Amino acid sequence: MSNQSIGDDVPDAEDPATTPGGPAHRLLGLILEGGWHVTSMRSSQPDDTGAYFSVGYFADQVDAQESPTGARAFVKALDYSKWEELNLRTSADAIQALTSAFLFERDIVEACTGRHMANVVRGIDSGSVVVPGFAQPFATVNYIVFEVADGGDVRAQLRSLDAFDEAWKLRVLHNVANGLRQLHQADFAHQDLKPSNVLCFGEIANGGSAKVGDLGRAHNPLSPGPHANAQVPGDAKYAPPELLYRQFEPDERLRCRAIDAYHLGSLITCLFCALGTTAGILSRLAPEFHFSVWTEDYSSVLPYVREVYDDHLDEVATFLPQHDTDKLMTLIRELTDPDPAVRGNPKSGHHYTRFAMERYVSILNRLARDAEIRLKNNV
Repeated sequence: MSNQSIGDDVPDAEDPATTPGGPAHRLLGLILEGGWHVTSMRSSQPDDTGAYFSVGYFADQVDAQESPTGARAFVKALDYSKWEELNLRTSADAIQALTSAFLFERDIVEACTGRHMANVVRGIDSGSVVVPGFAQPFATVNYIVFEVADGGDVRAQLRSLDAFDEAWKLRVLHNVANGLRQLHQADFAHQDLKPSNVLCFGEIANGGSAKVGDLGRAHNPLSPGPHANAQVPGDAKYAPPELLYRQFEPDERLRCRAIDAYHLGSLITCLFCALGTTAGILSRLAPEFHFSVWTEDYSSVLPYVREVYDDHLDEVATFLPQHDTDKLMTLIRELTDPDPAVRGNPKSGHHYTRFAMERYVSILNRLARDAEIRLKNNV
Protein backbone atom coordinates (compact mmCIF):
# COMPACT_ATOMS: atom_id res chain seq x y z
CA MET A 1 0.00 0.00 0.00
CA SER A 2 1.37 3.41 -0.91
CA ASN A 3 2.27 5.76 1.90
CA GLN A 4 0.11 8.40 0.21
CA SER A 5 -2.75 6.32 -1.12
CA ILE A 6 -5.28 8.69 0.43
CA GLY A 7 -3.77 11.59 -1.42
CA ASP A 8 -6.57 14.04 -0.86
CA ASP A 9 -5.97 13.87 2.88
CA VAL A 10 -2.32 14.87 2.70
CA PRO A 11 -1.96 18.54 3.71
CA ASP A 12 -0.40 20.93 1.22
CA ALA A 13 3.33 20.61 1.66
CA GLU A 14 5.36 23.56 2.84
CA ASP A 15 8.97 24.07 1.95
CA PRO A 16 10.78 21.40 4.02
CA ALA A 17 13.64 23.82 4.58
CA THR A 18 11.36 26.26 6.40
CA THR A 19 8.94 23.83 8.05
CA PRO A 20 9.37 23.69 11.84
CA GLY A 21 10.74 20.33 12.94
CA GLY A 22 11.75 17.49 10.68
CA PRO A 23 9.89 14.79 8.78
CA ALA A 24 8.49 13.33 12.00
CA HIS A 25 6.29 16.44 12.11
CA ARG A 26 4.86 15.71 8.65
CA LEU A 27 3.02 12.40 8.98
CA LEU A 28 -0.51 13.77 8.69
CA GLY A 29 -2.40 12.05 5.87
CA LEU A 30 0.11 9.26 5.36
CA ILE A 31 -0.81 5.59 5.57
CA LEU A 32 1.63 3.54 7.59
CA GLU A 33 2.36 -0.17 7.39
CA GLY A 34 -0.61 -2.12 8.67
CA GLY A 35 -3.04 0.33 7.10
CA TRP A 36 -2.85 3.02 9.76
CA HIS A 37 -4.05 6.32 8.32
CA VAL A 38 -2.55 9.22 10.31
CA THR A 39 -5.43 11.60 10.94
CA SER A 40 -4.32 14.09 13.61
CA MET A 41 -1.38 15.20 15.69
CA ARG A 42 -1.54 14.96 19.46
CA SER A 43 -1.90 18.42 20.95
CA SER A 44 0.85 19.36 23.37
CA GLN A 45 -0.04 20.46 26.88
CA PRO A 46 1.70 23.15 28.98
CA ASP A 47 2.72 20.58 31.60
CA ASP A 48 3.93 17.91 29.18
CA THR A 49 7.02 16.05 30.33
CA GLY A 50 9.11 13.48 28.51
CA ALA A 51 8.73 12.33 24.89
CA TYR A 52 10.92 15.25 23.85
CA PHE A 53 12.38 13.39 20.89
CA SER A 54 9.10 12.04 19.57
CA VAL A 55 5.91 13.32 17.97
CA GLY A 56 2.51 11.84 18.80
CA TYR A 57 -0.32 11.19 16.35
CA PHE A 58 -3.68 9.48 16.21
CA ALA A 59 -4.44 7.08 13.39
CA ASP A 60 -7.43 5.15 12.06
CA GLN A 61 -7.03 1.78 10.41
CA VAL A 62 -8.23 1.27 6.85
CA ASP A 63 -8.62 -1.96 4.90
CA ALA A 64 -7.28 -2.85 1.48
CA GLN A 65 -10.02 -0.74 -0.15
CA GLU A 66 -9.02 2.18 2.08
CA SER A 67 -12.23 2.02 4.06
CA PRO A 68 -12.12 2.73 7.80
CA THR A 69 -12.25 -0.42 9.95
CA GLY A 70 -13.21 1.34 13.17
CA ALA A 71 -9.87 0.65 14.83
CA ARG A 72 -7.96 3.59 16.28
CA ALA A 73 -4.39 3.86 17.55
CA PHE A 74 -1.73 6.18 18.88
CA VAL A 75 1.49 6.61 16.88
CA LYS A 76 4.77 7.62 18.49
CA ALA A 77 7.17 8.85 15.81
CA LEU A 78 10.89 9.27 16.43
CA ASP A 79 12.00 12.88 15.87
CA TYR A 80 15.63 13.44 14.91
CA SER A 81 15.19 17.18 14.37
CA LYS A 82 16.44 18.15 17.85
CA TRP A 83 19.55 16.00 17.73
CA GLU A 84 21.85 18.95 18.45
CA GLU A 85 20.28 19.35 21.88
CA LEU A 86 21.82 16.06 22.97
CA ASN A 87 25.20 17.87 22.95
CA LEU A 88 27.04 14.86 21.60
CA ARG A 89 30.25 15.05 19.62
CA THR A 90 28.79 14.58 16.12
CA SER A 91 25.42 14.25 14.41
CA ALA A 92 26.20 10.56 13.86
CA ASP A 93 26.60 10.06 17.62
CA ALA A 94 23.30 11.81 18.28
CA ILE A 95 21.41 9.86 15.63
CA GLN A 96 22.86 6.61 16.94
CA ALA A 97 21.77 7.52 20.48
CA LEU A 98 18.23 8.35 19.38
CA THR A 99 17.97 5.23 17.23
CA SER A 100 19.24 3.02 20.07
CA ALA A 101 16.64 4.49 22.42
CA PHE A 102 13.88 3.90 19.87
CA LEU A 103 14.91 0.28 19.24
CA PHE A 104 15.11 -0.40 22.98
CA GLU A 105 11.59 0.92 23.54
CA ARG A 106 10.22 -0.95 20.52
CA ASP A 107 11.71 -4.23 21.68
CA ILE A 108 10.55 -4.00 25.29
CA VAL A 109 7.06 -2.94 24.18
CA GLU A 110 6.91 -6.01 21.94
CA ALA A 111 8.13 -8.22 24.78
CA CYS A 112 5.46 -6.88 27.15
CA THR A 113 2.74 -7.19 24.53
CA GLY A 114 3.77 -10.78 23.90
CA ARG A 115 3.30 -11.52 27.59
CA HIS A 116 -0.25 -10.08 27.52
CA MET A 117 0.26 -7.68 30.41
CA ALA A 118 -3.22 -6.42 31.21
CA ASN A 119 -2.10 -3.19 32.87
CA VAL A 120 0.76 -2.23 30.56
CA VAL A 121 -0.06 -0.31 27.37
CA ARG A 122 -0.09 -2.68 24.42
CA GLY A 123 1.95 -2.16 21.29
CA ILE A 124 0.15 -2.93 18.04
CA ASP A 125 2.75 -2.45 15.35
CA SER A 126 5.99 -0.71 14.49
CA GLY A 127 7.80 0.25 11.32
CA SER A 128 9.11 3.12 9.26
CA VAL A 129 7.67 5.47 6.66
CA VAL A 130 9.30 7.64 4.01
CA VAL A 131 8.03 11.22 4.22
CA PRO A 132 7.79 13.04 0.86
CA GLY A 133 9.75 16.25 0.45
CA PHE A 134 12.78 15.31 2.52
CA ALA A 135 16.11 13.95 1.36
CA GLN A 136 17.27 10.50 2.42
CA PRO A 137 18.30 9.18 4.83
CA PHE A 138 16.45 11.72 6.97
CA ALA A 139 13.15 11.23 5.13
CA THR A 140 12.61 7.90 6.91
CA VAL A 141 10.69 8.11 10.18
CA ASN A 142 10.53 5.20 12.62
CA TYR A 143 7.41 4.77 14.72
CA ILE A 144 5.58 2.54 17.20
CA VAL A 145 1.80 2.07 17.07
CA PHE A 146 0.03 1.69 20.43
CA GLU A 147 -3.51 1.03 21.55
CA VAL A 148 -5.12 4.41 22.11
CA ALA A 149 -6.10 5.55 25.59
CA ASP A 150 -9.54 7.04 25.03
CA GLY A 151 -9.48 8.57 28.52
CA GLY A 152 -6.06 10.19 28.09
CA ASP A 153 -3.52 10.12 30.89
CA VAL A 154 -4.28 10.49 34.58
CA ARG A 155 -2.94 14.03 34.55
CA ALA A 156 -5.38 14.99 31.79
CA GLN A 157 -8.25 13.36 33.67
CA LEU A 158 -7.47 15.35 36.79
CA ARG A 159 -7.26 18.53 34.70
CA SER A 160 -10.58 18.03 32.96
CA LEU A 161 -12.80 17.51 36.02
CA ASP A 162 -12.98 19.25 39.35
CA ALA A 163 -12.54 16.16 41.48
CA PHE A 164 -12.67 12.41 41.40
CA ASP A 165 -14.03 10.14 44.05
CA GLU A 166 -11.81 8.07 46.26
CA ALA A 167 -12.88 4.86 44.52
CA TRP A 168 -11.64 6.09 41.12
CA LYS A 169 -8.23 7.04 42.50
CA LEU A 170 -7.79 3.79 44.39
CA ARG A 171 -8.79 1.69 41.39
CA VAL A 172 -6.27 3.56 39.23
CA LEU A 173 -3.59 2.92 41.84
CA HIS A 174 -4.52 -0.76 42.04
CA ASN A 175 -4.21 -1.05 38.24
CA VAL A 176 -0.84 0.71 38.26
CA ALA A 177 0.50 -1.55 41.01
CA ASN A 178 -0.62 -4.53 38.98
CA GLY A 179 1.14 -3.14 35.90
CA LEU A 180 4.36 -2.86 37.90
CA ARG A 181 3.84 -6.39 39.20
CA GLN A 182 3.53 -7.67 35.64
CA LEU A 183 6.70 -5.86 34.58
CA HIS A 184 8.62 -7.20 37.57
CA GLN A 185 7.48 -10.75 36.88
CA ALA A 186 9.19 -10.43 33.49
CA ASP A 187 12.28 -9.03 35.28
CA PHE A 188 11.60 -5.57 33.81
CA ALA A 189 11.20 -2.33 35.76
CA HIS A 190 9.58 0.91 34.65
CA GLN A 191 11.79 3.56 36.36
CA ASP A 192 9.78 6.55 35.09
CA LEU A 193 6.32 6.20 36.60
CA LYS A 194 4.47 9.52 36.91
CA PRO A 195 0.92 10.79 36.25
CA SER A 196 1.51 11.45 32.55
CA ASN A 197 2.66 7.83 32.09
CA VAL A 198 -0.55 6.34 33.49
CA LEU A 199 -3.18 6.04 30.75
CA CYS A 200 -6.92 5.51 31.12
CA PHE A 201 -8.90 3.09 28.96
CA GLY A 202 -12.66 3.36 29.18
CA GLU A 203 -14.54 4.46 32.28
CA ILE A 204 -12.56 3.30 35.30
CA ALA A 205 -15.75 3.13 37.38
CA ASN A 206 -17.49 0.95 34.77
CA GLY A 207 -15.03 -1.77 33.93
CA GLY A 208 -12.31 0.36 32.35
CA SER A 209 -8.71 0.23 33.43
CA ALA A 210 -5.55 2.26 33.93
CA LYS A 211 -2.34 1.08 32.28
CA VAL A 212 1.32 1.94 32.65
CA GLY A 213 2.77 3.48 29.50
CA ASP A 214 6.04 4.88 28.10
CA LEU A 215 8.69 2.20 28.59
CA GLY A 216 11.48 4.28 27.08
CA ARG A 217 13.34 4.47 30.43
CA ALA A 218 12.55 0.92 31.51
CA HIS A 219 15.09 -1.60 32.76
CA ASN A 220 15.68 -4.87 30.91
CA PRO A 221 18.62 -6.85 32.32
CA LEU A 222 18.93 -8.98 29.18
CA SER A 223 19.05 -5.98 26.83
CA PRO A 224 20.30 -2.86 28.63
CA GLY A 225 18.97 0.35 27.17
CA PRO A 226 20.70 3.71 26.71
CA HIS A 227 19.66 4.75 30.24
CA ALA A 228 20.78 1.53 31.96
CA ASN A 229 23.59 3.22 33.89
CA ALA A 230 22.09 6.69 34.22
CA GLN A 231 22.18 8.14 37.71
CA VAL A 232 18.57 9.29 37.26
CA PRO A 233 17.00 7.11 34.53
CA GLY A 234 13.60 8.81 34.59
CA ASP A 235 12.16 12.28 35.19
CA ALA A 236 14.25 13.98 37.89
CA LYS A 237 11.18 15.80 39.25
CA TYR A 238 9.83 12.44 40.46
CA ALA A 239 13.14 10.71 41.25
CA PRO A 240 13.81 9.09 44.62
CA PRO A 241 16.04 11.42 46.67
CA GLU A 242 18.96 8.99 46.88
CA LEU A 243 19.37 9.23 43.10
CA LEU A 244 19.44 13.02 43.19
CA TYR A 245 22.17 12.84 45.83
CA ARG A 246 24.21 10.48 43.63
CA GLN A 247 23.85 7.36 45.76
CA PHE A 248 24.10 4.46 43.33
CA GLU A 249 23.02 0.98 44.44
CA PRO A 250 25.21 -1.50 42.49
CA ASP A 251 22.59 -4.26 42.58
CA GLU A 252 20.56 -3.24 39.55
CA ARG A 253 17.48 -5.31 40.39
CA LEU A 254 17.35 -3.89 43.90
CA ARG A 255 17.91 -0.36 42.60
CA CYS A 256 15.16 -0.60 39.99
CA ARG A 257 12.62 -2.14 42.37
CA ALA A 258 13.31 0.61 44.91
CA ILE A 259 12.70 3.24 42.22
CA ASP A 260 9.39 1.70 41.12
CA ALA A 261 8.20 1.38 44.72
CA TYR A 262 9.00 5.03 45.40
CA HIS A 263 7.19 6.12 42.25
CA LEU A 264 4.07 4.15 43.18
CA GLY A 265 3.97 5.77 46.62
CA SER A 266 4.55 9.18 45.09
CA LEU A 267 1.67 8.56 42.68
CA ILE A 268 -0.63 8.10 45.65
CA THR A 269 0.23 11.59 46.89
CA CYS A 270 -0.06 13.00 43.36
CA LEU A 271 -3.62 11.72 43.01
CA PHE A 272 -4.83 12.82 46.43
CA CYS A 273 -3.02 16.12 46.96
CA ALA A 274 -1.53 16.98 43.51
CA LEU A 275 2.04 16.93 44.83
CA GLY A 276 4.62 14.20 44.35
CA THR A 277 6.90 13.11 47.18
CA THR A 278 10.08 14.54 45.67
CA ALA A 279 8.48 17.92 45.07
CA GLY A 280 7.12 17.87 48.63
CA ILE A 281 10.60 17.21 50.01
CA LEU A 282 12.50 19.73 47.90
CA SER A 283 9.97 22.51 48.51
CA ARG A 284 10.73 22.33 52.25
CA LEU A 285 14.45 21.59 52.20
CA ALA A 286 16.83 24.37 53.25
CA PRO A 287 19.00 25.55 50.31
CA GLU A 288 22.24 24.36 51.92
CA PHE A 289 20.92 20.79 51.92
CA HIS A 290 19.73 20.81 48.31
CA PHE A 291 21.23 18.07 46.13
CA SER A 292 22.62 20.64 43.71
CA VAL A 293 25.01 22.01 46.34
CA TRP A 294 25.48 19.09 48.75
CA THR A 295 28.91 17.51 48.26
CA GLU A 296 28.97 14.85 51.00
CA ASP A 297 27.36 11.43 50.79
CA TYR A 298 23.62 10.83 51.03
CA SER A 299 23.73 9.32 54.51
CA SER A 300 24.97 12.62 55.94
CA VAL A 301 22.09 14.62 54.52
CA LEU A 302 19.44 11.95 55.11
CA PRO A 303 18.40 13.24 58.58
CA TYR A 304 17.54 16.62 57.06
CA VAL A 305 15.72 14.99 54.16
CA ARG A 306 13.75 12.82 56.56
CA GLU A 307 12.73 15.81 58.68
CA VAL A 308 11.11 17.62 55.74
CA TYR A 309 9.75 14.32 54.41
CA ASP A 310 7.84 13.85 57.66
CA ASP A 311 6.49 17.41 57.38
CA HIS A 312 5.38 16.67 53.83
CA LEU A 313 3.54 13.53 54.91
CA ASP A 314 1.80 15.42 57.70
CA GLU A 315 0.35 17.67 54.99
CA VAL A 316 -0.50 14.74 52.73
CA ALA A 317 -2.52 13.14 55.52
CA THR A 318 -4.90 16.11 55.56
CA PHE A 319 -5.90 15.39 51.95
CA LEU A 320 -6.57 11.66 52.33
CA PRO A 321 -10.12 10.28 52.73
CA GLN A 322 -11.10 9.79 56.35
CA HIS A 323 -12.07 6.15 55.82
CA ASP A 324 -8.58 5.16 54.67
CA THR A 325 -6.16 7.75 56.02
CA ASP A 326 -4.21 5.38 58.26
CA LYS A 327 -4.00 2.60 55.67
CA LEU A 328 -2.90 4.93 52.90
CA MET A 329 -0.34 6.65 55.10
CA THR A 330 1.14 3.25 55.92
CA LEU A 331 1.44 2.49 52.21
CA ILE A 332 2.96 5.87 51.40
CA ARG A 333 5.52 5.60 54.20
CA GLU A 334 6.56 2.09 53.16
CA LEU A 335 6.85 2.94 49.49
CA THR A 336 8.50 6.36 49.68
CA ASP A 337 10.81 6.18 52.66
CA PRO A 338 13.78 8.39 51.73
CA ASP A 339 16.15 5.68 52.94
CA PRO A 340 16.08 2.92 50.29
CA ALA A 341 17.52 0.48 52.84
CA VAL A 342 14.25 0.51 54.80
CA ARG A 343 11.85 1.26 51.93
CA GLY A 344 9.26 -1.37 51.16
CA ASN A 345 7.49 -4.05 53.16
CA PRO A 346 9.01 -4.04 56.69
CA LYS A 347 7.87 -7.63 57.29
CA SER A 348 9.84 -9.03 54.37
CA GLY A 349 13.19 -10.52 55.23
CA HIS A 350 14.71 -10.61 51.75
CA HIS A 351 15.94 -7.37 50.21
CA TYR A 352 14.26 -8.11 46.83
CA THR A 353 10.89 -9.15 48.21
CA ARG A 354 10.62 -5.92 50.19
CA PHE A 355 9.47 -4.41 46.93
CA ALA A 356 7.21 -7.25 45.77
CA MET A 357 4.16 -5.63 44.22
CA GLU A 358 1.79 -8.47 45.13
CA ARG A 359 1.34 -6.98 48.61
CA TYR A 360 0.44 -3.55 47.26
CA VAL A 361 -1.82 -4.93 44.53
CA SER A 362 -3.79 -6.79 47.19
CA ILE A 363 -4.05 -3.88 49.62
CA LEU A 364 -5.03 -1.34 46.95
CA ASN A 365 -7.58 -3.73 45.46
CA ARG A 366 -9.20 -4.16 48.85
CA LEU A 367 -9.22 -0.41 49.50
CA ALA A 368 -10.68 0.28 46.04
CA ARG A 369 -13.37 -2.37 46.44
CA ASP A 370 -14.42 -1.00 49.82
CA ALA A 371 -14.54 2.55 48.44
CA GLU A 372 -16.62 1.37 45.48
CA ILE A 373 -19.10 -0.26 47.85
CA ARG A 374 -19.34 2.93 49.92
CA LEU A 375 -19.87 4.97 46.76
CA LYS A 376 -22.60 2.63 45.56
CA ASN A 377 -24.34 2.78 48.93
CA ASN A 378 -23.81 6.54 49.29
CA VAL A 379 -22.00 6.01 52.58
